[in-house]
Amino acid sequence: MLSIIICSINPTLIKQVSKNIEETIGLPFEIITIDNQKDNYGICEAYNLGATKSKYEYLCFMHEDILFHTKDWGKKLVDHFADQQIGVIGVAGGVVKSAFHSSWWYNLPKTQEQRKNLIQHSKAGNKIDYKNPFNEKISDVLFVDGVFMACEKKIWKEYPFDSLNFPKFHFYDLDFSFNIYQKHRVIVIYDILIEHLSSGAYKADWIFSAEKFTEKWKPFFPLYLIEISDLEKKALEIDAIRFFRDVCIKQKLYKKAIKTIWHLRKIFNKPV
Repeated sequence: MLSIIICSINPTLIKQVSKNIEETIGLPFEIITIDNQKDNYGICEAYNLGATKSKYEYLCFMHEDILFHTKDWGKKLVDHFADQQIGVIGVAGGVVKSAFHSSWWYNLPKTQEQRKNLIQHSKAGNKIDYKNPFNEKISDVLFVDGVFMACEKKIWKEYPFDSLNFPKFHFYDLDFSFNIYQKHRVIVIYDILIEHLSSGAYKADWIFSAEKFTEKWKPFFPLYLIEISDLEKKALEIDAIRFFRDVCIKQKLYKKAIKTIWHLRKIFNKPV
């Protein structure tokens, strides 16, 4: 019933997650591994290739550095698709989006913009990252994170990954899920627990992909699925600008960093 598609560069990790899936999924499945050690596919190209090879009606696109802690998680996942309005399912995602370049999360805990259920590894240690402020069984979101995304095969056929605009490894997940969001529900679920063995990296590719995402979907943003105050909306934009600026500085893209500082001062009249 489930075709699992993984773009792999680490033989140890793909072997580990494959064994874990076999022990926990609880229904018929196949794992389609796109070996990217030599082929150097972008993630969109790899996922589209894997999906064309799939034989089941439900597709899971996931990272290789994860482990499932929920028994029979495949059955739980398929049960969610009983709602025909659901287009894509994840275990982490966001309900707001700034107008400025940003991912689906922000450093604003009071805004309650994140929905998550996973065990996240980081330099600070491992922790259960659970954010469900309204105690929902499922949460409607704008985007889901690429660590785990599931959809029906017919949905992928209608909304394949955009390898033209996102040829590498960033913002493919936001683009894929937000494209589906135009006509279907995008949700985060809380009854499947995944352990993510690494944290994200923000390099030059992230910067260029963020700009491309903004360019592609600019007419839609800012966008909010929850009610937030005008002050919170302003804080959201400031946080997005400052984060993007800091990544630009770390990557020595100083012209881009200077442009964001000018943008911050001009629009919000705030000290940097």
